[in-house]
Amino acid sequence: MVNSVPNTIKITDRTHKDLNLQLTESNIDLIAEMHGSIYALLLLDLFQMGQLSKVPKVTIWKQAETQDALHGDLWLLSYEAGVRGWAGFTDTHIQADSHFNALRVLGVRFYDQAATLKPIFHVKSIVGKNRKEFDLSTLFDLDEVDDFIEFDESDGGYEGVVIPDDDKKSEALEEW
Repeated sequence: MVNSVPNTIKITDRTHKDLNLQLTESNIDLIAEMHGSIYALLLLDLFQMGQLSKVPKVTIWKQAETQDALHGDLWLLSYEAGVRGWAGFTDTHIQADSHFNALRVLGVRFYDQAATLKPIFHVKSIVGKNRKEFDLSTLFDLDEVDDFIEFDESDGGYEGVVIPDDDKKSEALEEW
């Protein structure tokens, strides 16, 4: 029996949605020219939610609406926009590919519209007490911004990651 709840792998990337930023029309255009699934999906998601002031140009991304694109660098855009019907995509190319169609039938999704991240810092409470107008963008422009924010203990990330030197990388690859 096929599970009716979509299987989701969360993409953990802070977005406009988390930060409550307003993208300018020129920034929407710049992002729409980027070649990458994540940029495209984030922008299309924001558009679907009504959070953009204009419709993003999708002409560069429409090339990903093919069966061949499912096996290229824009496979994520090709699959997700197809199964969701975003940017005028259909899922015809997905249905034509046995592997990706199996994922579609099972309701597999790789992009989670509801994903959020735990903030890595918080603003110290003293900031609000000492300033009449408190605005995050103003705070981040201050030279002494570190005096006003406190980083939370990390539960992951890059801390403690050991990056091997090139010789060790080569040895590890040879062993593999």
